[in-house]
Amino acid sequence: MKNYILLISAFFTLQIQAQDLIYSQFNAMPLALNPAFAGNNSCNYRFSAIGRSQWSGINNVKSYQSATLAGDVNINNNIDDQINLWGAGAMLSYDKASVGSFTNLMMVGNLAYHIRFGKEANNFLSLGIQAGAGQRGVNASSLVFGDQLDDFGRFVGGTKETITNESKWYPELGFGALLTLNPNDNSNMYFGSSILHLLNPNVSFTNDEYKLPVRFNFHAGGNFLHGNYVFLPSVYVQYQQLANYNIGTYAGTYLSAGSETTDPTIGYLGLWYKSQDAIAAALRLDIGKMSLAFSYDIHTGGVARNLNAIGSPELSINYYGCFQRDTRRSGCPRL
Repeated sequence: MKNYILLISAFFTLQIQAQDLIYSQFNAMPLALNPAFAGNNSCNYRFSAIGRSQWSGINNVKSYQSATLAGDVNINNNIDDQINLWGAGAMLSYDKASVGSFTNLMMVGNLAYHIRFGKEANNFLSLGIQAGAGQRGVNASSLVFGDQLDDFGRFVGGTKETITNESKWYPELGFGALLTLNPNDNSNMYFGSSILHLLNPNVSFTNDEYKLPVRFNFHAGGNFLHGNYVFLPSVYVQYQQLANYNIGTYAGTYLSAGSETTDPTIGYLGLWYKSQDAIAAALRLDIGKMSLAFSYDIHTGGVARNLNAIGSPELSINYYGCFQRDTRRSGCPRL
Protein backbone atom coordinates (compact mmCIF):
# COMPACT_ATOMS: atom_id res chain seq x y z
CA MET A 1 0.00 0.00 0.00
CA LYS A 2 2.88 2.35 0.72
CA ASN A 3 4.01 2.10 -2.91
CA TYR A 4 0.56 3.16 -4.12
CA ILE A 5 0.67 6.23 -1.90
CA LEU A 6 4.06 7.19 -3.29
CA LEU A 7 2.92 6.85 -6.88
CA ILE A 8 -0.33 8.73 -6.32
CA SER A 9 1.61 11.52 -4.70
CA ALA A 10 3.87 11.64 -7.74
CA PHE A 11 0.99 11.87 -10.20
CA PHE A 12 -0.94 14.56 -8.33
CA THR A 13 1.99 16.82 -7.50
CA LEU A 14 3.07 17.13 -11.11
CA GLN A 15 2.50 20.88 -10.84
CA ILE A 16 5.73 21.07 -8.83
CA GLN A 17 8.10 19.39 -11.27
CA ALA A 18 6.12 18.12 -14.27
CA GLN A 19 8.00 16.64 -17.19
CA ASP A 20 7.15 14.71 -20.34
CA LEU A 21 8.38 11.19 -20.93
CA ILE A 22 11.95 11.00 -22.21
CA TYR A 23 12.70 7.98 -24.40
CA SER A 24 16.20 6.60 -24.06
CA GLN A 25 16.17 6.05 -27.83
CA PHE A 26 15.23 9.66 -28.49
CA ASN A 27 16.66 9.54 -32.01
CA ALA A 28 14.29 6.70 -32.91
CA MET A 29 11.31 9.08 -32.64
CA PRO A 30 12.56 12.37 -34.18
CA LEU A 31 9.11 14.01 -34.44
CA ALA A 32 8.87 13.85 -30.63
CA LEU A 33 12.01 16.00 -30.44
CA ASN A 34 11.39 18.59 -33.10
CA PRO A 35 8.65 19.22 -35.72
CA ALA A 36 11.40 20.41 -38.09
CA PHE A 37 12.37 16.74 -38.58
CA ALA A 38 9.18 16.19 -40.63
CA GLY A 39 10.33 15.18 -44.11
CA ASN A 40 14.01 15.31 -43.10
CA ASN A 41 14.82 11.66 -43.73
CA SER A 42 17.14 9.54 -45.84
CA CYS A 43 14.69 9.15 -48.75
CA ASN A 44 11.01 10.21 -49.11
CA TYR A 45 9.05 8.76 -46.21
CA ARG A 46 9.62 7.25 -42.79
CA PHE A 47 7.52 5.21 -40.37
CA SER A 48 8.58 5.17 -36.71
CA ALA A 49 7.36 3.19 -33.71
CA ILE A 50 8.71 2.92 -30.16
CA GLY A 51 7.51 1.38 -26.90
CA ARG A 52 8.80 1.60 -23.34
CA SER A 53 8.02 -0.06 -20.00
CA GLN A 54 9.20 1.41 -16.70
CA TRP A 55 8.66 1.26 -12.91
CA SER A 56 7.91 -2.48 -13.10
CA GLY A 57 10.32 -3.05 -10.22
CA ILE A 58 8.01 -1.40 -7.65
CA ASN A 59 6.25 -4.06 -5.58
CA ASN A 60 2.52 -4.63 -6.27
CA VAL A 61 2.45 -1.98 -9.01
CA LYS A 62 2.23 -2.68 -12.72
CA SER A 63 4.65 -0.89 -14.99
CA TYR A 64 4.12 2.46 -16.68
CA GLN A 65 3.62 1.74 -20.38
CA SER A 66 4.38 4.20 -23.19
CA ALA A 67 4.13 3.92 -26.97
CA THR A 68 4.48 6.36 -29.87
CA LEU A 69 3.74 5.97 -33.59
CA ALA A 70 4.73 8.48 -36.26
CA GLY A 71 5.08 8.93 -39.99
CA ASP A 72 6.53 11.70 -42.11
CA VAL A 73 7.15 12.44 -45.77
CA ASN A 74 8.80 14.94 -48.09
CA ILE A 75 6.84 15.41 -51.28
CA ASN A 76 9.38 16.77 -53.75
CA ASN A 77 12.77 15.17 -53.04
CA ASN A 78 12.53 13.17 -56.30
CA ILE A 79 11.82 16.20 -58.49
CA ASP A 80 15.06 18.16 -58.25
CA ASP A 81 18.08 17.82 -55.96
CA GLN A 82 18.47 21.61 -55.91
CA ILE A 83 15.03 22.79 -54.76
CA ASN A 84 13.82 23.34 -51.21
CA LEU A 85 11.69 20.65 -49.61
CA TRP A 86 8.34 20.55 -47.87
CA GLY A 87 7.80 17.94 -45.18
CA ALA A 88 4.69 16.76 -43.36
CA GLY A 89 4.15 14.27 -40.55
CA ALA A 90 1.82 13.02 -37.85
CA MET A 91 2.42 11.48 -34.42
CA LEU A 92 0.29 9.57 -31.92
CA SER A 93 1.60 9.05 -28.37
CA TYR A 94 -0.03 7.19 -25.47
CA ASP A 95 0.99 6.52 -21.85
CA LYS A 96 -0.81 4.46 -19.22
CA ALA A 97 -0.06 3.87 -15.55
CA SER A 98 -1.72 1.18 -13.43
CA VAL A 99 -2.34 3.51 -10.48
CA GLY A 100 -5.62 5.32 -11.10
CA SER A 101 -5.55 4.15 -14.72
CA PHE A 102 -3.77 7.43 -15.44
CA THR A 103 -3.55 7.99 -19.21
CA ASN A 104 -1.95 10.58 -21.44
CA LEU A 105 -2.82 10.79 -25.16
CA MET A 106 -1.37 13.19 -27.73
CA MET A 107 -2.25 13.55 -31.43
CA VAL A 108 -0.33 16.12 -33.47
CA GLY A 109 0.46 17.01 -37.06
CA ASN A 110 3.75 18.50 -38.25
CA LEU A 111 4.64 20.74 -41.18
CA ALA A 112 8.23 21.69 -42.07
CA TYR A 113 10.11 23.61 -44.74
CA HIS A 114 13.70 22.65 -45.56
CA ILE A 115 15.87 25.34 -47.17
CA ARG A 116 18.84 24.02 -49.12
CA PHE A 117 22.17 25.86 -49.10
CA GLY A 118 25.84 25.26 -49.82
CA LYS A 119 27.85 24.48 -52.94
CA GLU A 120 26.06 21.18 -53.64
CA ALA A 121 22.78 22.27 -52.02
CA ASN A 122 22.92 19.30 -49.62
CA ASN A 123 22.83 21.30 -46.39
CA PHE A 124 19.50 22.27 -44.84
CA LEU A 125 17.99 24.88 -42.59
CA SER A 126 14.65 23.44 -41.49
CA LEU A 127 11.74 25.18 -39.78
CA GLY A 128 8.76 23.27 -38.42
CA ILE A 129 5.42 23.71 -36.67
CA GLN A 130 3.44 21.18 -34.64
CA ALA A 131 -0.26 21.45 -33.77
CA GLY A 132 -2.89 19.10 -32.40
CA ALA A 133 -4.58 18.03 -29.19
CA GLY A 134 -3.81 16.15 -26.01
CA GLN A 135 -5.97 14.35 -23.46
CA ARG A 136 -5.31 13.28 -19.88
CA GLY A 137 -7.52 10.88 -17.99
CA VAL A 138 -7.77 9.23 -14.60
CA ASN A 139 -10.09 6.74 -12.88
CA ALA A 140 -10.72 8.46 -9.54
CA SER A 141 -12.54 5.46 -8.03
CA SER A 142 -9.38 3.35 -8.20
CA LEU A 143 -7.24 5.84 -6.29
CA VAL A 144 -6.24 5.62 -2.65
CA PHE A 145 -5.18 8.88 -0.97
CA GLY A 146 -3.08 9.35 2.13
CA ASP A 147 -6.01 10.57 4.24
CA GLN A 148 -7.83 7.24 3.58
CA LEU A 149 -5.23 5.27 5.53
CA ASP A 150 -4.50 5.11 9.22
CA ASP A 151 -1.07 5.24 10.84
CA PHE A 152 -0.57 1.54 10.12
CA GLY A 153 -1.41 1.81 6.43
CA ARG A 154 -4.87 0.27 6.79
CA PHE A 155 -7.69 1.55 4.59
CA VAL A 156 -10.30 3.50 6.57
CA GLY A 157 -12.15 5.24 3.70
CA GLY A 158 -13.16 8.85 3.19
CA THR A 159 -11.06 11.56 1.59
CA LYS A 160 -11.04 15.33 1.25
CA GLU A 161 -9.50 15.14 -2.21
CA THR A 162 -11.83 16.23 -5.02
CA ILE A 163 -11.47 15.31 -8.69
CA THR A 164 -13.95 17.25 -10.84
CA ASN A 165 -12.71 16.17 -14.29
CA GLU A 166 -11.60 12.62 -15.00
CA SER A 167 -10.86 13.53 -18.63
CA LYS A 168 -9.16 16.72 -19.77
CA TRP A 169 -8.61 17.76 -23.41
CA TYR A 170 -6.20 20.54 -24.28
CA PRO A 171 -4.60 22.13 -27.40
CA GLU A 172 -1.01 21.50 -28.46
CA LEU A 173 1.29 23.89 -30.33
CA GLY A 174 5.04 23.85 -30.88
CA PHE A 175 7.81 25.16 -33.13
CA GLY A 176 11.28 23.94 -34.03
CA ALA A 177 14.41 24.67 -36.07
CA LEU A 178 17.04 22.28 -37.35
CA LEU A 179 20.41 22.71 -39.09
CA THR A 180 21.77 19.76 -41.09
CA LEU A 181 25.33 19.87 -42.47
CA ASN A 182 27.10 17.49 -44.84
CA PRO A 183 30.77 18.58 -45.06
CA ASN A 184 31.76 15.45 -47.04
CA ASP A 185 30.54 12.00 -48.08
CA ASN A 186 31.67 10.41 -44.80
CA SER A 187 30.10 12.78 -42.28
CA ASN A 188 26.75 14.30 -41.43
CA MET A 189 25.88 16.58 -38.51
CA TYR A 190 22.69 18.13 -37.16
CA PHE A 191 21.83 20.70 -34.49
CA GLY A 192 18.30 21.60 -33.44
CA SER A 193 16.02 23.11 -30.85
CA SER A 194 12.27 23.20 -30.29
CA ILE A 195 9.64 24.54 -27.92
CA LEU A 196 6.52 22.46 -27.20
CA HIS A 197 3.32 22.98 -25.13
CA LEU A 198 3.60 26.59 -26.20
CA LEU A 199 -0.02 27.38 -25.23
CA ASN A 200 0.66 26.36 -21.63
CA PRO A 201 -2.79 24.68 -21.31
CA ASN A 202 -4.62 23.95 -18.06
CA VAL A 203 -4.60 20.16 -17.49
CA SER A 204 -5.83 20.00 -13.89
CA PHE A 205 -8.25 17.25 -12.81
CA THR A 206 -9.50 19.49 -10.00
CA ASN A 207 -10.86 23.03 -9.69
CA ASP A 208 -7.33 24.24 -9.02
CA GLU A 209 -5.57 25.50 -12.15
CA TYR A 210 -2.46 23.64 -13.25
CA LYS A 211 -0.86 24.70 -16.52
CA LEU A 212 1.26 22.24 -18.46
CA PRO A 213 4.83 23.61 -18.39
CA VAL A 214 6.46 24.65 -21.64
CA ARG A 215 9.08 22.15 -22.81
CA PHE A 216 12.38 23.17 -24.41
CA ASN A 217 14.43 20.66 -26.40
CA PHE A 218 18.04 20.96 -27.54
CA HIS A 219 19.64 18.17 -29.56
CA ALA A 220 22.67 17.49 -31.73
CA GLY A 221 24.36 14.52 -33.31
CA GLY A 222 26.27 13.14 -36.24
CA ASN A 223 26.86 10.22 -38.55
CA PHE A 224 30.56 9.55 -39.15
CA LEU A 225 32.02 6.83 -41.36
CA HIS A 226 35.62 5.70 -40.85
CA GLY A 227 36.56 2.69 -42.94
CA ASN A 228 34.09 -0.07 -42.10
CA TYR A 229 33.03 1.59 -38.86
CA VAL A 230 30.13 3.98 -38.25
CA PHE A 231 29.76 6.27 -35.24
CA LEU A 232 26.50 7.99 -34.30
CA PRO A 233 27.15 10.29 -31.31
CA SER A 234 24.19 12.30 -30.02
CA VAL A 235 23.11 14.51 -27.15
CA TYR A 236 19.65 15.56 -26.02
CA VAL A 237 18.77 18.13 -23.36
CA GLN A 238 15.19 18.69 -22.22
CA TYR A 239 14.12 21.49 -19.93
CA GLN A 240 10.62 21.45 -18.43
CA GLN A 241 10.93 23.03 -14.98
CA LEU A 242 13.92 20.73 -14.51
CA ALA A 243 16.76 19.90 -16.88
CA ASN A 244 17.39 16.34 -18.09
CA TYR A 245 20.02 15.22 -20.52
CA ASN A 246 21.01 12.12 -22.45
CA ILE A 247 24.44 11.77 -24.05
CA GLY A 248 26.10 8.84 -25.74
CA THR A 249 26.83 7.10 -29.03
CA TYR A 250 26.27 4.13 -31.27
CA ALA A 251 29.35 2.41 -32.69
CA GLY A 252 28.69 0.13 -35.64
CA THR A 253 30.36 -1.97 -38.29
CA TYR A 254 29.30 -3.16 -41.74
CA LEU A 255 27.95 -6.69 -41.74
CA SER A 256 27.29 -6.62 -45.48
CA ALA A 257 28.23 -4.07 -48.09
CA GLY A 258 25.83 -1.75 -49.88
CA SER A 259 25.95 -0.17 -53.30
CA GLU A 260 25.09 3.16 -54.92
CA THR A 261 21.39 2.26 -54.84
CA THR A 262 21.10 -0.09 -51.87
CA ASP A 263 21.81 0.28 -48.18
CA PRO A 264 24.24 -1.97 -46.29
CA THR A 265 23.52 -4.06 -43.21
CA ILE A 266 25.10 -2.46 -40.12
CA GLY A 267 25.23 -3.72 -36.56
CA TYR A 268 25.61 -1.27 -33.65
CA LEU A 269 26.28 -1.27 -29.94
CA GLY A 270 25.29 1.85 -28.01
CA LEU A 271 25.70 3.40 -24.58
CA TRP A 272 24.10 6.54 -23.11
CA TYR A 273 24.32 8.36 -19.79
CA LYS A 274 21.02 9.78 -18.56
CA SER A 275 20.87 12.64 -16.04
CA GLN A 276 22.71 10.79 -13.28
CA ASP A 277 19.91 8.22 -12.76
CA ALA A 278 20.47 5.62 -15.49
CA ILE A 279 22.85 4.15 -18.03
CA ALA A 280 21.17 2.92 -21.21
CA ALA A 281 22.76 0.09 -23.20
CA ALA A 282 21.47 -0.51 -26.73
CA LEU A 283 21.69 -2.97 -29.61
CA ARG A 284 20.72 -1.81 -33.11
CA LEU A 285 20.58 -3.43 -36.54
CA ASP A 286 20.12 -1.54 -39.82
CA ILE A 287 18.89 -3.91 -42.54
CA GLY A 288 18.46 -2.12 -45.83
CA LYS A 289 16.02 0.67 -45.13
CA MET A 290 14.81 -0.76 -41.82
CA SER A 291 16.35 0.03 -38.44
CA LEU A 292 15.59 -2.09 -35.34
CA ALA A 293 16.85 -1.21 -31.86
CA PHE A 294 16.49 -2.52 -28.32
CA SER A 295 17.73 -0.65 -25.26
CA TYR A 296 17.67 -1.27 -21.53
CA ASP A 297 17.99 1.36 -18.82
CA ILE A 298 20.19 0.28 -15.92
CA HIS A 299 19.00 2.58 -13.13
CA THR A 300 21.49 3.99 -10.67
CA GLY A 301 21.41 5.82 -7.33
CA GLY A 302 18.26 6.14 -5.25
CA VAL A 303 16.04 5.28 -8.20
CA ALA A 304 17.61 1.80 -8.45
CA ARG A 305 16.92 1.06 -4.77
CA ASN A 306 13.20 1.70 -5.25
CA LEU A 307 12.96 -0.46 -8.38
CA ASN A 308 14.47 -3.70 -7.02
CA ALA A 309 17.25 -3.48 -9.63
CA ILE A 310 14.73 -3.91 -12.50
CA GLY A 311 15.45 -1.64 -15.47
CA SER A 312 13.35 -0.12 -18.24
CA PRO A 313 13.36 -1.74 -21.71
CA GLU A 314 12.59 0.01 -25.01
CA LEU A 315 12.01 -1.35 -28.51
CA SER A 316 11.93 0.76 -31.67
CA ILE A 317 11.59 0.34 -35.42
CA ASN A 318 12.10 2.80 -38.28
CA TYR A 319 11.51 2.22 -41.97
CA TYR A 320 12.66 4.57 -44.72
CA GLY A 321 11.16 4.38 -48.22
CA CYS A 322 11.31 6.02 -51.64
CA PHE A 323 8.50 6.83 -54.06
CA GLN A 324 10.27 6.52 -57.41
CA ARG A 325 13.98 5.92 -57.18
CA ASP A 326 16.07 3.94 -54.71
CA THR A 327 18.94 6.12 -53.56
CA ARG A 328 21.00 6.74 -50.46
CA ARG A 329 21.79 10.35 -51.42
CA SER A 330 19.60 12.82 -49.54
CA GLY A 331 21.75 15.04 -47.32
CA CYS A 332 19.53 14.11 -44.37
CA PRO A 333 20.74 12.28 -41.25
CA ARG A 334 20.18 8.55 -40.76
CA LEU A 335 19.43 8.92 -37.04
